[in-house]
Amino acid sequence: LGSSHQGGPTQLSPKRPAMAPKEDPKAPAAAADKAADKKKKKKEEEEMSEEDAALIEKMQLLVTRCSDVEKGIRVNALTEMSREIREATSSMTSVPKPLKFLRPHYPTLKQIHTGGGDEEVQKMLADVLSVLAMTYAEDDGARESLRYKLIGAGGKVGAWGHEYVRHLAAEVGEEYNARLAAADAAADRARETEAAKEEGGEAAEMETAEAEGAAPLLPAGELL
Repeated sequence: LGSSHQGGPTQLSPKRPAMAPKEDPKAPAAAADKAADKKKKKKEEEEMSEEDAALIEKMQLLVTRCSDVEKGIRVNALTEMSREIREATSSMTSVPKPLKFLRPHYPTLKQIHTGGGDEEVQKMLADVLSVLAMTYAEDDGARESLRYKLIGAGGKVGAWGHEYVRHLAAEVGEEYNARLAAADAAADRARETEAAKEEGGEAAEMETAEAEGAAPLLPAGELL
């Protein structure tokens, strides 16, 4: 059979252009919705209602009164603050406004509590701080909601809302795990210390035995 192959350069077929990745048809709509939500939120913040402005002013006044020299004024301020929080957290779907407006004052209220004072007032303030702490969560393992709850006035935890109960339960779990890990670490250190003591004791005994075996025997006359 004859060959149809002829000499000359081989003709290469042109490469097909790489296909561009398909764009998600829902991506532009999702981005637009996100931008719209952000714009709406910003507008709501700018256009604060008179009711919100009044509540902010009230919370600021209550915080100021928490450090008043008169115990009665402090008690009344904390009682009203607690009432506002409890009513707002009874059906929490988002951060209640009293908590939202009190959040910037959390460090101030902590300082007031640290300053000491009447035991009744301190416990009432600790209860408020325990609830407020869940909106001021820190990643340092402080678990301040649990901490302030333990030194608070007590009472029914559920009175502060379901979200607070869930948050407090989570901190209880974290505290339990932290203490369990600390106990395990302490037990490991104790075992390592005991093992080191045993090794040190054995080494000392061996050194003593070697020293006694290597000591030269003196003639009987030199012992006198």
